[in-house]
Amino acid sequence: IATKNKSASERLSNDGVNLFIHLDAISSIGEEQNLKRLDECVYIPTEQISEFLQNTGASEKDIAQANPELWFTPEYGLDLMKKYIEVITSYHSLSDTTKSKITMELNEFSQVLEVLCAESNDWHFEYDI
Repeated sequence: IATKNKSASERLSNDGVNLFIHLDAISSIGEEQNLKRLDECVYIPTEQISEFLQNTGASEKDIAQANPELWFTPEYGLDLMKKYIEVITSYHSLSDTTKSKITMELNEFSQVLEVLCAESNDWHFEYDI
């Protein structure tokens, strides 16, 4: 989770490696339950995609316009994580290991989002590769 402003949540675990590995499948499961797909909460900073897109002929202005920054309220995020935890915990076709790893990371994100709620600090997912 990336934050709009500096946050006390930076000291908390926040890596989401297992979620990243299964992001499409987990997002699809959420979508089946009428939840926002988690992969729709991912923002890729313009500077990370700029060089690639410039090679296709896009200008800096075109790239910035095509990649508006996404921010979500922490309350929305906390509610979304809780709903995903509930769905994933009871989903029939995920292994117990996957359920355990994913719900652990979603719980960690929930802890981060609780801090962000107290700070009124917006968030989005961001790859840190």
